[in-house]
Amino acid sequence: MQSTSKRDVVKMVIDGKRPPYVPWHCSFTREAAEKLIAHYGSSDIDRLCDNHFVDIGSGIGYFEQIGQNHVRDIFGVIWDRSIDKDKGIFD
Repeated sequence: MQSTSKRDVVKMVIDGKRPPYVPWHCSFTREAAEKLIAHYGSSDIDRLCDNHFVDIGSGIGYFEQIGQNHVRDIFGVIWDRSIDKDKGIFD
């Protein structure tokens, strides 16, 4: 029996067909990623998770740096990243 590649599984979903399983993509906060890297001794988390999708750009959008620990998103919302370094707390 021939195994189905991750690419084929994703294409099946896009084509509206029933895949043999649900494709996945896991991403992590900085703190969680650092723990995984330390535990597994590898910085290639996508390979460790066996993700199905290529991660390009920023997973949480594009931000403009506007000051110490503050960024503005594309909607004009200002986020304080002094505590949560990944997403921030919205001011």
